[in-house]
Amino acid sequence: PEQCQWVEHLNRFLGECVEPNCPEHGLVEARRVCVERQSCMGVTCAAGGSPCSARVGTPYLEASPTGEVSHVYECPDRPSGMGSWQTPPQLSASALPVVPPSR
Repeated sequence: PEQCQWVEHLNRFLGECVEPNCPEHGLVEARRVCVERQSCMGVTCAAGGSPCSARVGTPYLEASPTGEVSHVYECPDRPSGMGSWQTPPQLSASALPVVPPSR
């Protein structure tokens, strides 16, 4: 079975909010919103880790002038940034593992 996971990207942002007026959430809630929207490519958070918002990803993982951190849901059979995804219903946004960035 494929092993999808949230991958953290330091000092990167995803453009264009998924929700109207770009409401801010905690990380787990922003991931939940993202998982429910096919147009969502990930979540971008402020430099301190919160608040966060679900993002469409246009532009995709651009350098952040304010030190934002983005979390992208990546699956082995789908290159990141290529199209939309759906999480299997048995996975929740909080249960998905986070992979620390490689240094």
